[in-house]
Amino acid sequence: MQQSLLVYSLVIAFAIVVVIAVVLYTTSIPYSTTTTSTAPVSTQGVVNVTGTSSITTIVPSSSSAVTTTSQSTATTTLPRSNGTMGEWQAASSYPLPIYNETCVGWSGYVYCIGGMTSPQFMTNKVYFAPVSSSGIGTWEETASYVYNISDPSCALNGNTIYCAGGMGYLQVVGDNATYLPYVYYANLTPDGITAWKFAVPYPYPVAGTSCAMLSGRLYCVGGFNSTTRSSEVNYASVGNGTYQFWLNTVNYPVQTSFTSCVGENNTAYCTAGTGSQNNYYASIAQSYGGLGSWTYSGAYPVQAFDPSCSVSEGVDYCVGGYSGSYAPISKMYYSTLSPTGFSDWKPGPSYPSPGLYQGSCAVSGAYIYCIGGRNQFGGTYFAQLA
Repeated sequence: MQQSLLVYSLVIAFAIVVVIAVVLYTTSIPYSTTTTSTAPVSTQGVVNVTGTSSITTIVPSSSSAVTTTSQSTATTTLPRSNGTMGEWQAASSYPLPIYNETCVGWSGYVYCIGGMTSPQFMTNKVYFAPVSSSGIGTWEETASYVYNISDPSCALNGNTIYCAGGMGYLQVVGDNATYLPYVYYANLTPDGITAWKFAVPYPYPVAGTSCAMLSGRLYCVGGFNSTTRSSEVNYASVGNGTYQFWLNTVNYPVQTSFTSCVGENNTAYCTAGTGSQNNYYASIAQSYGGLGSWTYSGAYPVQAFDPSCSVSEGVDYCVGGYSGSYAPISKMYYSTLSPTGFSDWKPGPSYPSPGLYQGSCAVSGAYIYCIGGRNQFGGTYFAQLA
């Protein structure tokens, strides 16, 4: 009997200790959690809107909550056109007559860098404008590029833009133009572009290369250096705006310049160009970023040098370019991208006469916006995506 009472007493004592431990542990955890966000949210993501979120996080091992602030990306509702592209519509003119500029779309804005203002003069001006289903808003000047530049190839990693190569420094183009190896980067904001910063130069001077961003790495395909086209493909890992060196990977199947490459799902997809009418794609195959072999994926519907291509939600939209006789092309086509390459190209609405030659297009949300061109100069147009 005494032994039974002793066992019973020990069980009761152990239970009391467990209860006390649980109470002490749970009272040390802050259970109140608050989340606020200024970014609108939609189930149909098409126009990126960056907002600031304040999140109170529960930390079990701490006596207080930790508040963190992060940038969140949400979207507003601008539905696509259910498989059929909308017709081209005129938008607000660019501040300068412009061609051979490079434009990118980010978070409801379009940003355009450099370009030619006439056959003899380049510019270092950079402009940006808000975009919407109504077209392009008021253009504003922002931080100028480091020097007068034509044909830089630019790509985005988040809100950081990297621009490689191009022709610059000299005011006069032609045989005296300077082909450049330099790379600069800057951050895009709703208020413009921050000051440009110097990055590690490209391995050699080049214009007409086409760069695409894949998983935080900048891949640049082919290019021209005044005497020859190149089949080289070089890449650099980027992060926090900087990188340490360029690496060479599997060469492109043909020597090319002014091809148009986009990045999607760790794969580079390249269309047409001066070396070939064919399409090729290659995926990251090595842990350090090297590409696997390039695979043929049909031909572009027309012979086109320098078409302006932009990817949105797995679809590659290509506008204009010029033919072997330097005639502007008014045709546009789009193709769904997959791990097995390009789908059949579908025709979109023809670009306003006489076509788009050495202009630049950018996708933002459910619309594509095209700016300038040698035959359009400061004209801009936009259309709803399929």
